[in-house]
Amino acid sequence: MNIPRPVVWILFALPWLGVCALGFYLAVTHVPLSGVRMFDIPLDGQSPWFDAFLPGQRATEPGPQPEGFTGQRITADPVYAGVRLPGAYDRLAMTLEAQTVKQPLLEIGILRDAKKFQFEMQPLYSSVLSYGWREVEVDGIHGFVRDQTPDDAIVNADPDKMLVWYATSTAPQWMDHPVSEQTVSVSLRGSLDISAIPTDGALMFRIAVQDMNRTRGKNTVAFQVTKDDKMLWTQALGVGGSMDELPNRVAEETIRLTDLTPGVYKLSVIADDDIFIRSIKTTARHWVVGPRLYLGDNVGYSTTTPSVIAWTNSRHTVVETFHNEGAQTVTLGSANVQVEKTHQSYILDRNANQMDGARELHVPKGDLRVIGDGYFAFSPDALFLPQPRRLTDASDPVREGIIAIRTPYHQPETTTDGWVRMSATFDLPTDSLDAPKFSLSAPGMALRSGSVYVRRVGLTYIRPPLGWNEWWKYIRREGAAAWHRL
Repeated sequence: MNIPRPVVWILFALPWLGVCALGFYLAVTHVPLSGVRMFDIPLDGQSPWFDAFLPGQRATEPGPQPEGFTGQRITADPVYAGVRLPGAYDRLAMTLEAQTVKQPLLEIGILRDAKKFQFEMQPLYSSVLSYGWREVEVDGIHGFVRDQTPDDAIVNADPDKMLVWYATSTAPQWMDHPVSEQTVSVSLRGSLDISAIPTDGALMFRIAVQDMNRTRGKNTVAFQVTKDDKMLWTQALGVGGSMDELPNRVAEETIRLTDLTPGVYKLSVIADDDIFIRSIKTTARHWVVGPRLYLGDNVGYSTTTPSVIAWTNSRHTVVETFHNEGAQTVTLGSANVQVEKTHQSYILDRNANQMDGARELHVPKGDLRVIGDGYFAFSPDALFLPQPRRLTDASDPVREGIIAIRTPYHQPETTTDGWVRMSATFDLPTDSLDAPKFSLSAPGMALRSGSVYVRRVGLTYIRPPLGWNEWWKYIRREGAAAWHRL
């Protein structure tokens, strides 16, 4: 039987056409022309695109839970998860379907510095903003104002009547007149941020630092001065390091800038917790440390650790010690807390009748890490508020007289069955990591015996649409990503 040649060619080509069609379908599925690829993932532990929240002692196994939902129950802070990238994408819009129990605030972040394990955090959920607040945007500034409050309060409200949540506020344009050089003898550990007002166009700090060599290796302290997040000056100081456990000699760094315009300047000292600051000298009238104040011990340097009194505009603080010698009663105004155990956080908030003005923070033994929603000074005259206080899990904005909160946070959706669909968007790492890591933070949850239920995760990957002339660029990006993963 003679089969016509055209039919032979058709029969020969059909399998190859099928292979090509399948390849095209897979390519379009993997590399959508729109530049958007979406995943809707129930937290049942079956999806290869989202890793369950870890560690196990802070989150249950994904799957059916005793509370009657399928997902994970998170009981301690923080937890971590990873996603598997489906290709070379620029941004990720993530949603979580969740419920909170005794937990007023959630934050989420992407790992930016793997060596230092630092996450870039952003707002995810706030219960206090769910009622009585109105979402507004004025002159490009987004946030929430109290009901019956004008929209422009988000711009014009007094800093003492405003909070920020991962947002910035325009710093006051202040200039002081200088005073004679003052010296504050302190014992501070690790990194800190000093906010200061220049005096007659100048800024001078002389900071004494010491490597205590409690961990071996060479240490470097970095100093940076910024204004409105713009770098003005930077310097590094090598503080030695030793193969024995004896402290190094105290070294001193002088920071002096002139011809400065009015404003608030931030001096950042970047160091690990092996570095102690022994004294700070300055001609500034107004300068504060915060929101982190880590008071060190004096073991190996002095036979005693002096009692510390600082003045603060913080209304809410969390305190923690890492040594048995740091057990003590800490006071904030008329409020106090007994720090009894190491490596445990304690909440120390002002009493309701002392919400206004500055209050003394008294730490009899030092050796304490303090995180506040405001700032700390070592003399009452030096205290000021360079930025509005932070919204924290302990904040009660209505009771505190707050009328505006600056934040990129958007009110989440509520599903028909009462779950909350929270969302956040991230710029993905440019080094094409195969599995970016995320941190879900629920500050203070363990202290209030709270929990977070998560039942579903949505992942939307975004990049520019692919035109015919863009395919080569995309193939190069995919190739670079594959090479990086080898």
